[in-house]
Amino acid sequence: MATADAKFMSFTESAIYKKPFASNYNEWIQADYLEAPVDIHNNKKSESPLLSRNNTGMGFLILNGEYTSISQVNALYRKLADLETNVYKRFTVATSMSRDIFTMGLNPLELLMFKESLQKLPTIPDCDIPFQTIKRALDDYLRNIADLSHLVLTYKKPLVFYANGTTAGFGVCLVYMANNGACHRHSRFKCNNITLNVPLYGGLSFVLAMLRGSLGEYLALTGIELCGSDLVWSGLVKRFISPDAIDIMQITSDEHFLQVDDSYSLRNYETLIHKHFKHDTVADIMKSLKNGVGKQAFGQFRGLTDVQIRDWEKRTLSMLKNTIQSQEILNLIRKVKNIKVEILKEAKITPKQWHNMRQSNDSQLLNYDAAGEAELYKAVLEELFIESINLEIKGVYKYQSDNHNPTSENYWKGSIFFKSPWEPVPRSGFALSNIPKLRKLHPDYDEQTGSDHDRIHMQRQVQRWSNDFLQAEFMLMKRILT
Repeated sequence: MATADAKFMSFTESAIYKKPFASNYNEWIQADYLEAPVDIHNNKKSESPLLSRNNTGMGFLILNGEYTSISQVNALYRKLADLETNVYKRFTVATSMSRDIFTMGLNPLELLMFKESLQKLPTIPDCDIPFQTIKRALDDYLRNIADLSHLVLTYKKPLVFYANGTTAGFGVCLVYMANNGACHRHSRFKCNNITLNVPLYGGLSFVLAMLRGSLGEYLALTGIELCGSDLVWSGLVKRFISPDAIDIMQITSDEHFLQVDDSYSLRNYETLIHKHFKHDTVADIMKSLKNGVGKQAFGQFRGLTDVQIRDWEKRTLSMLKNTIQSQEILNLIRKVKNIKVEILKEAKITPKQWHNMRQSNDSQLLNYDAAGEAELYKAVLEELFIESINLEIKGVYKYQSDNHNPTSENYWKGSIFFKSPWEPVPRSGFALSNIPKLRKLHPDYDEQTGSDHDRIHMQRQVQRWSNDFLQAEFMLMKRILT
């Protein structure tokens, strides 16, 4: 929380307008992170979870919060969807207000409110109606987050998610899945789900399963933090951008990517990581680390001395905890990896072809033949992402359940996702128009109604992505818990 003597640096309208985040002089100090600088429109500290600027040729979004709440999810989806179909915008950049934190992931308090209210309700008389209301709200909560992740993964325009500081949990998903996820030396990634005691969600299992070898399991179970060029070399981020380049990009609408540093802290350790973290259970991983690789195997790990190997094994062992949640996270990542293998077999894609596809996609330099492979690559990613989300939804409902609660078995069966798995909302990729001739060119144009969209469906979408979505349900949960 903010201290009583919290101080803000002085801001002028011109300074904020020209440099919303890139300059050190535009950062606030000695204050609660959630208190943003003065809003230029009303001279008050902005409380909006997402700030935006209208730049010629570029959409510019600024996350304004330590954690990503449902209100920020909705605001981000609305803005990204609008910018995707805006013909005047070449690309979109999303970053954070502070250089300290991009986002620490989904707000754990929201998940905890669902969990505790659903567990407390059965002890309250006449609880059936609020019980069903909260379960329905949980479905809506999970659906919106999944749709935002899918929007980022399949974005049609260049999308730069700039990891401006520490990024964790769901924030890692946003940066990884963006077609131009970016970082710099001050960027830091970590998987904090075990620390916060929350399940993987938003596609995080998909991200971890896509990393080389057993790197995903290592990051998830240890919670170790990677920073700077490590994010690029590990495969978590595609681009390396200086913070100062954001100002230039706003003016020129051109890319300003830097050559990434050669340093990679895990360069010599990835083989060793896979050696230990390839096991099926956390207990076996810990046993492997405790026993060590053996003196006869030291020569297999080039660039590492015997002392370095043993020190790393002891240090890593101290980070692990053999808990039910750790095992469930490990199982989830392995399930997604197995599904990936099945999808590749069904598509008749060999490991070598898959490797070449990933290399071509990362290079962004495609010829005619590679363009077809790129589309196939994106299709595989999308299918794997959908499967991972549905597995994560089951994990969230298991997290919500309680063995001491006699109605906990109905949590998952009462969900709409039990009857029908989650599927992304289709997007036409075309903006709506008031011009009759342009309206007829829209893929969703209906001659009978003369409209380029389903009005009833659109009204539901407006309600679903509103700023106050689920706020009444959260107030209900607050009353239940207090």
